[in-house]
Amino acid sequence: MISIPVNAAIQTALAAVRDTAIIRAEDGTVLGYFSPAQPPEAHDLVRALTTIDMGELRRRNAAAGKWQTTREVLKNLGEPSPQ
Repeated sequence: MISIPVNAAIQTALAAVRDTAIIRAEDGTVLGYFSPAQPPEAHDLVRALTTIDMGELRRRNAAAGKWQTTREVLKNLGEPSPQ
């Protein structure tokens, strides 16, 4: 991956971006796309860790019976299977 240093004005503009952005030249030509580096919010991590029921995961993993692949489930639902 290539690293492109930017001046303070562009850095300020990019720091305000919260979603993928199209980078255009002054004439409108698309130069590329910018996707901000956003570390996961602490509350998102806490929410994920507190809502996972490990007992339920263990129960499902230990359950007897036939498992189905995604393709089999889609076939049983009457939908075309992914190729």
